[in-house]
Amino acid sequence: MDNNPSRLNTLRQQVLPVFQRRITDLMEAPHPVQVVVEWNTIPQVKDKEARALSLYMERILDNLEWLAYDDVSRALLNSRLLGIHIRHVSSSLENSVNLINGTLITLANFSQPDELPSSVEIRRVLSRGLTFPIDG
Repeated sequence: MDNNPSRLNTLRQQVLPVFQRRITDLMEAPHPVQVVVEWNTIPQVKDKEARALSLYMERILDNLEWLAYDDVSRALLNSRLLGIHIRHVSSSLENSVNLINGTLITLANFSQPDELPSSVEIRRVLSRGLTFPIDG
């Protein structure tokens, strides 16, 4: 693999823990939401991929914040979202977002950041899978 160790380590040691902490703070859950990134699926970690992964994590967080707009919604999210699983795929055609058994599973090609799953797609999957009412 052609991973750049310094970028990969930065993502693992700095970006992921901040993402995990922000989700934990948002959720105020009695159980932590398990965040898994399949680092070994990212063939190259160049600036573009690192930025895309960071922005994608922010996109997921933005949608969780949108869903946790009050105490009732946050409690519903806490009771139903157990994990987030992020995996790089080799083609944008494989990009997908699903909610399976309480885990948000995202497949995304970070080498093509303009084609990552959209906020609308993430929001719809979370809203439907967690039985939130959705507008748009």
